[in-house]
Amino acid sequence: MNAPPREIVWLPSAEARLVRAREWLRARGRSATVLVVGASAESAGDLVRAASIGEGASFGWHRLTLGRLAAQLAAPSLASDGLTAVGGLVLEAACARVVHSLA
Repeated sequence: MNAPPREIVWLPSAEARLVRAREWLRARGRSATVLVVGASAESAGDLVRAASIGEGASFGWHRLTLGRLAAQLAAPSLASDGLTAVGGLVLEAACARVVHSLA
């Protein structure tokens, strides 16, 4: 099985990078399995929507943040150790409990 093509785009302008990313997505086709990792869910969604304009729906383009991707990749290993990833609210509650116990 051949690995999908990989490329690094180094452009000084954010708009130029977004244009190149839209072209790259369109070249893959609407049904190709593609993972779009964005700084936020909104930015990844914006890129996919912009690439889909005039092309119709896309069925294989998945959008994630880097944090969500890390959580999904770590989940099987954590589960095999009987652990789970927690979000910010759980961490905040644990810190509040620690601070409360110090008083």
